[in-house]
Amino acid sequence: MYPDKKSFISINRPSLNLDIFKKYDIRGKWNTDFTKNNLWSVVSSVFGYFNLIGEGQKKIYIGKDTRFSGGLIKNVFFTVGQDLGVEVVNLGYVTTPFLNFAYQFDEAAACRAMVTASHNSWEYNGIKLFHKNNALFGDQIAAIKKIAKHSLNKELKLHEIEKMPEEINPHETDFFKNLFGFYYEKSFKRFESLENKNTLVFDCMHGSASFILDKIIKKLGLQDQSIILRDRIICNDACESCFLPSPDPTNIKNFDFTLKFLKKNKLPFALAFDGDADRFTIVLSNGRIILGDEILAFFLSYSEPSKQKTAIVTDVVASSLLDVLAEQKNLVIIRSPVGIFNVKKLMDEHNALIGGETSSHFIFYDHGPKVDDGIYTAFRFLETLAKNNVNLSEWLESIPKFFVSPITKFFIKNFEMAEQHIHFMDKYYSAKGFTCTSVEDGFKAFKSPFDWVLIRRSNTEPCLSTRIQGLTPSSMQNLQEELISLVNAL
Repeated sequence: MYPDKKSFISINRPSLNLDIFKKYDIRGKWNTDFTKNNLWSVVSSVFGYFNLIGEGQKKIYIGKDTRFSGGLIKNVFFTVGQDLGVEVVNLGYVTTPFLNFAYQFDEAAACRAMVTASHNSWEYNGIKLFHKNNALFGDQIAAIKKIAKHSLNKELKLHEIEKMPEEINPHETDFFKNLFGFYYEKSFKRFESLENKNTLVFDCMHGSASFILDKIIKKLGLQDQSIILRDRIICNDACESCFLPSPDPTNIKNFDFTLKFLKKNKLPFALAFDGDADRFTIVLSNGRIILGDEILAFFLSYSEPSKQKTAIVTDVVASSLLDVLAEQKNLVIIRSPVGIFNVKKLMDEHNALIGGETSSHFIFYDHGPKVDDGIYTAFRFLETLAKNNVNLSEWLESIPKFFVSPITKFFIKNFEMAEQHIHFMDKYYSAKGFTCTSVEDGFKAFKSPFDWVLIRRSNTEPCLSTRIQGLTPSSMQNLQEELISLVNAL
């Protein structure tokens, strides 16, 4: 049975950096602030919270990406579960979207944990948590943090946990096979009629995408036309493909290997996913990444609005390109705070056609439980290309031009300093005559309707996350140089 609240209170507490409890998940650097010594505290607090909201659930379903520390974290889930009489069902290497379809397939999978640090570099790991159709975030993560702060510190026999034998391959179980069949039916069956004559290149960035993507490609009969780059687990050898700072598909520095492959084979683009495949971007052979707002603009360009669905939801970071294209299609753009959970909420409120973030999460109103699924979005993109006979390069040339910087991160010592910096910078731009509007965790400073600077605190890393848009290259460069000078003066 689950422990009650009292069983978590102890004067013998572990050394625990509470900063690992972020807004959207539990995440930190492995062996620095997310350590073997505090794993019991962290994992048992997750069990405790699921007990409070789980209505007597006696199972937790768990998946993981390919980080080496994921196996140990998974084993600690099993150890805590055994102590508490809670069954832990291991799905092995899966994507976060796949894990979230488990509840649609079986209501016993209401409580779920995904061991991943998503797009962060390999020294990070973390846990994303889900209950029924929703991700846990905000106040819910804060409640888990409160439990962990007072949690029981049980000494782990780490040498035994690290050497726990792997049970039967989770992908060979009847449950997994049936769940995959359900996921395929609900998500990918529609693509069986996809007409594709071109070579498809997928870059899994050594994340968990390939474990699911490979099965989908075979079931669709596309294996002879598909190439999967950087599949499976990153190796220990100094091979070129494994020289990957992070599984972040929004950063061009992570695509040296992919770009060489595209150019050598004269292929136009690759479809890329992050560590747990809830993000999707397109990297062109010329070294350009098509980020979330441009991908959303692509879908918008070929969407068919109806009287019932006239809204598109995106975040405050997205380019003004979306506003211009939406007006041409008689659609309404709804701006949300950063975070796919916020996008999903506004989609429900406004009965939206599609939602997406600049960080390349996407949700479609007609896709299952409205999960942000990178692999599904990739095939939806291919479907739209084929149905409309689109040449991607020609489409990019045809759309209105705004000059937008990549999302740029300025790292700081800790999260507390971010608030001070943002306050100072807000005052600076206001004094310069910019019109400053508050956004969640930061502000947006407008020099003109199409010339702006966005500055906000990241919710996953100790940094300021910024983006700049200019109506001309020179206006964007001027804003960029001013921002860099300002940050250097902090």
